[in-house]
Amino acid sequence: RQTGDLATARKALFEHFRVRPARDVRTLPTISPAEAAEVGDQVLASTFRLLEFPQVKLPEDLSWDEDPLKDRTWQWALHRMPFVAALTEQYTSSGEPRYLGRAEGLIRDWVNDNHRYFHQPPSRFAWHDHVTALRVRDWLPF
Repeated sequence: RQTGDLATARKALFEHFRVRPARDVRTLPTISPAEAAEVGDQVLASTFRLLEFPQVKLPEDLSWDEDPLKDRTWQWALHRMPFVAALTEQYTSSGEPRYLGRAEGLIRDWVNDNHRYFHQPPSRFAWHDHVTALRVRDWLPF
């Protein structure tokens, strides 16, 4: 009897995936030109607005352990680095290399400060599985 139940469950699972519509692989977040310009200029001035939090001024050379709002969600968002996609989009729109240079500098700085820290990173969110996946999505346009 278990064999029949297993076969029925397996058949239902295969049928589910057979009829499921194909997913659009273009799932990267989109950034409007106005948003890219605003975020790009803010990040050039080392001012960051993450999620719904207020803007904060940070040092140009981040330690990646910043927590100006004493909020772990803010720290999580910092390591996601959505501003890299905005900087890249603003470079694409404007052709001004300073946006791409700042994106490259932030990526290199993050890698430099976090690549050796698998067991004791500067922040508990540096290699958090969810934020790592989202960071990759934000780095892809770069």
